[in-house]
Amino acid sequence: MGKLIVAKNIIVRPFTEEHLHDTKYLAWLNDPMVLKYLGRYEDSRKTLFSDIESYVHSMWADSRIHFFAIHSIADDSFIGTAKINFVGDLGLRTLTADIGI
Repeated sequence: MGKLIVAKNIIVRPFTEEHLHDTKYLAWLNDPMVLKYLGRYEDSRKTLFSDIESYVHSMWADSRIHFFAIHSIADDSFIGTAKINFVGDLGLRTLTADIGI
């Protein structure tokens, strides 16, 4: 499975196909409260699985993006995602990144 980050209450691991196909992930991306905090609250269109799949595959293909799944340490349930996006090739060299949780 890839590297893990273990904290007091969570485990952070690489986002996999299993996470992509988890029905909770699609539900989150269609939840108005979640979208509000992603800066997409004005977008009321339903998010389709095919769009999410393309988005995730594009992140996996980009060496500047690292995408993670967050799990509860109590029961290993999938509770969220995190992304580190290095800002272009310069960001890789200077370790400058956007972080989203």
